[in-house]
Amino acid sequence: MTTFRPKTSRVADFDIVIAYEKGCCHIKKLTEIELLKLSLEGKGTTQRQLASGIGVICSE
Repeated sequence: MTTFRPKTSRVADFDIVIAYEKGCCHIKKLTEIELLKLSLEGKGTTQRQLASGIGVICSE
């Protein structure tokens, strides 16, 4: 997995945040499906709306 690195002079601050999160915030790594479901939920979008928006035909 590639870690995002800012292209600014604030790299040291970013490194501190990453170290802190690794040490105390044990966040479960999500699967692609879990991430998609959470994203849809957060945006208030249904699977049907997503499918329609990207041109996929939904089955009943």
